[in-house]
Amino acid sequence: MDEEIGKIDVYFYKYFWADRGKIEQILKQQEILGRFFTFIRNDIVIRRDNTEKVFKCLNQILHDDPYFKEVWVLKGITFARLKMYEDAIKCFNIALEIDSRYIDAWHQKGSTYNELYFHEEAIRCFDEILAINRTAVEALNNKAYALARPGSFEEAVACLNSGIELNPQEGVFYYNIACIESLRNVRTESLRALKRAIECNLDFRRVAKWDPDFTNIAELEDFHQLIERSKSVSFDVNDTNNF
Repeated sequence: MDEEIGKIDVYFYKYFWADRGKIEQILKQQEILGRFFTFIRNDIVIRRDNTEKVFKCLNQILHDDPYFKEVWVLKGITFARLKMYEDAIKCFNIALEIDSRYIDAWHQKGSTYNELYFHEEAIRCFDEILAINRTAVEALNNKAYALARPGSFEEAVACLNSGIELNPQEGVFYYNIACIESLRNVRTESLRALKRAIECNLDFRRVAKWDPDFTNIAELEDFHQLIERSKSVSFDVNDTNNF
């Protein structure tokens, strides 16, 4: 692994991307952007670089084609990476003016509102995605996250359960229910949901081992049995807003 990529907290921030084909084409054509943005699975990774050059490149593309919605979103997440959230949201809004059903723009806008603790605005963005695709795992998960952060735990669990009804093999829904129930100190339900998450994806054992959301159940023998049963697992869990 690249040394810079390995220094997660220092060198990059990750944003989920639903439709990556056109973006990958842009990154291949533009050397500067290709250094700044990289894909790992369905996340677009943003490295530290000369942001002045990056913005110059993005602005040139948009000068030539002001309706290039994917580049507006790239510009928005670059602003978000620099914590220039107001400018980021403006870019996402322009992308949505071009295409009101552009899921990636709604996702990035909602994620930015989550960063700002504007939970109602974030929820509206994720609801827009769900109106387009009611089975969108990332939107359901992030909506639940936006509900849980201010303490609407029951609504968050209901949101995650709606995801389970649509896709009962998607472990991230069970995992985040386990997180919420642990935070609420409902230990039995937390352990039950975590067990189901691990049945769907063994990698949740490693995630749970270091997740501070499980502080309330970390001393329980049942918890240790769940996460220690297998140590030789790969790390390939979809990136989520865990609670």
